[in-house]
Amino acid sequence: MIQVQAAIYPWHQTIWLQLQAAFIQQQLPHALLFSGETGCGHEQLVYSLAQSLLCLQPNAKGVACKHCRSCTVFAAQAHPDFMLLAVAEDKQAITVDQVRSLDRFLELSHSYSPNRVVVILEAEAMNNNAANSLLKSLEEPTNNSYILLFTKQVAKLLPTIRSRCQQLRMPLPSQILALEWLKQHSLPDQAVNLLSLAKGRPLAAL
Repeated sequence: MIQVQAAIYPWHQTIWLQLQAAFIQQQLPHALLFSGETGCGHEQLVYSLAQSLLCLQPNAKGVACKHCRSCTVFAAQAHPDFMLLAVAEDKQAITVDQVRSLDRFLELSHSYSPNRVVVILEAEAMNNNAANSLLKSLEEPTNNSYILLFTKQVAKLLPTIRSRCQQLRMPLPSQILALEWLKQHSLPDQAVNLLSLAKGRPLAAL
């Protein structure tokens, strides 16, 4: 299973505020499809959103407090109201059995967080049976539940999956923001060359 840490990078600040504003106004869709290049931290943004939706005491910007009971068990990867789906180490695809477990998970009552959240990484890796099984959860959402998908190849997803999610295309960070961040985490005199070699992807450059 892929391990992802929650993080909000400088180039994600605008979309983060938009997501939080939608949530506060009770207009955040129950299914969000994020797409973009790997190596830019987009997966971490999705993970951060999941944690914020589960947090009992998020701050004014919607960032999880990291101290409440919910955040503690989330950090320990043992949150009963959270499910992470990705390609298993011994598999080449997300299977229908994994998605069926998601369906059962969403039918459960909440443990102690206000919402139940599912994150699907490598969403393009769902086989056809798994993708078709997911449609029911997308079409008939349970209350206070969110399904967050991330893919680097949105065209590989079934059109029926794409049409049932609000899509958010995540562009490459601007060179200015990427270089500013990279210089703080790497040798400053190498930042330009590293970013160029990584084709504009700051985490890949690092």
